[in-house]
Amino acid sequence: MRLGLVAFLLTACAAPKADISPEGHLEIFGPTARIAPNTLPADWVLEGLGEAALFSSVLRLGSLDDAPTLQIASTEKGFALVRRINATLLASPFLGWSWKVSAPVDKDNPVRLIVGFEGGNSGSNAGKRESLFNFRAVIPEHDRSMALVWGGTNDVKGLIDASNATPRYFVRSGSDAANRWITENIDLSRLYRRLWPNDNLVNVRIQFVGFASGVRPVPAIAEFSDLAIYR
Repeated sequence: MRLGLVAFLLTACAAPKADISPEGHLEIFGPTARIAPNTLPADWVLEGLGEAALFSSVLRLGSLDDAPTLQIASTEKGFALVRRINATLLASPFLGWSWKVSAPVDKDNPVRLIVGFEGGNSGSNAGKRESLFNFRAVIPEHDRSMALVWGGTNDVKGLIDASNATPRYFVRSGSDAANRWITENIDLSRLYRRLWPNDNLVNVRIQFVGFASGVRPVPAIAEFSDLAIYR
């Protein structure tokens, strides 16, 4: 009886996650997955800022062709806004989104997408939380994470920088396509295999997808819309 009660309580207190559809699709942030300016949905996590930031110039909600947009401005400290999800990488291997990024100069824009995974790493780091900014409080458990960034003029599109615990993948770079809306689609499973070729992809689950910002002396801005995973 006591074991059953404990199991019930653990289930009841588990943090909510968004589930994918039977077709392997989940709209993370879009027309059917909006964020209200006064209440963060239960399956979203804001780390490094108070929820009052959703009213400020740091996190600003807008719209584009009836789809919600999120404008993010970097600050003097790192922060992240991610959605907990329940998805298998091989069942939903693709990530799509639209973004409009302020023109970078020499460094990558500090505002980027981040994705967290768990299950494929059976080594010494398995079960640990590793994240771009070493968050520990509410970011979902994960043993792998990656950042999808817009690089500066000296960075190469398609380059992977694996010098940190969270590798950076340069989806675009430079200022040629900056300051206008661009739609992206990438194969997360292929990118994961490039980064961690010894992991077992069959066991990899996507724990979260969302937005983050690092720190830069000069503030940078990026806007996002239509963020989804799919098969």
